[in-house]
Amino acid sequence: RAFEALPTDGCVVRSSYRHWVDGAEVVAGWEETSPWYDLGTLEAYWQANVRLAQGGMPWAGVPELSSGFIGAGVSLGEGARVIASVVGEGSSIGRGVSVERSVIWPGTVVGESTVDALVGPWGTIPMGR
Repeated sequence: RAFEALPTDGCVVRSSYRHWVDGAEVVAGWEETSPWYDLGTLEAYWQANVRLAQGGMPWAGVPELSSGFIGAGVSLGEGARVIASVVGEGSSIGRGVSVERSVIWPGTVVGESTVDALVGPWGTIPMGR
């Protein structure tokens, strides 16, 4: 029932939850201690991922990272370096390529070094500048 009341756009609180409170219905919840970020822009998405990769985002039940995250099945070429970045599963980082403060989407082939960027099948989007 709760999901059926959610609006397709607009404010979730005013459009659904508020009506339940005004109608004296039981509304329950819990305190969540994990971080929450509005990832509504590419810049915000990049910042949150890099912060997680640098160990700056404590999250209950998730091991703290300090030098990045490398997904399953990632291929790292000889001399490749991943620094404070998130590399999606099945990606390939080329020989001698350095990936720093970047987010690499799953299945992406990275043939050139990148700093402060989102990298995916569409190409590279510079961030943080």
